[in-house]
Amino acid sequence: MKETIHIVKAVRNWYALRTNEQFEKKVAGNLLRKHIETFLPVMKVTAKHWDGNSFTLYAPVFPSLVFVHISDVEINEVLHTKGVANFLFWRNKYAIISKEDIITIRDFCSENDSVWVEKCEIATEDFQNENDLSGIVVNDSREGKQVQRVYLSTLGYSLTAFVPGKRQVKLMQNVS
Repeated sequence: MKETIHIVKAVRNWYALRTNEQFEKKVAGNLLRKHIETFLPVMKVTAKHWDGNSFTLYAPVFPSLVFVHISDVEINEVLHTKGVANFLFWRNKYAIISKEDIITIRDFCSENDSVWVEKCEIATEDFQNENDLSGIVVNDSREGKQVQRVYLSTLGYSLTAFVPGKRQVKLMQNVS
């Protein structure tokens, strides 16, 4: 009698982890040591020291969130990592973040120095919005300055960044 071995490759999805406050970098490091793929988007922040000197640091774009690319088998291992509070949930299940949203976050954060997060509507499978702007960069103006905004509909956030003067001219030339 011949035995056959079936190798099933586990499906890996992107999930958002809720961390303890200001533990994002430690959680990402702990998960990397466990050989778990993580993504922690950061932005450059300039701050002033009490003596007047300024310094640059990198702060998480999404406070208390780290993204992980795992299969269902790895969920318990992730939950037992120091600093992890829980996964984000959507309709009583772990919220799966689309690969497109992860790529959009990576691209947008690498192109812009200062990025901030705003809440927006979450796209659902039941209701397909014909005006869905997920992943599309929208040019806008705020406080008299040119801004770019990208919507992450599976996450329920939008990322916004001021456009530097040189890029404003390029954007206007591309529109013409």
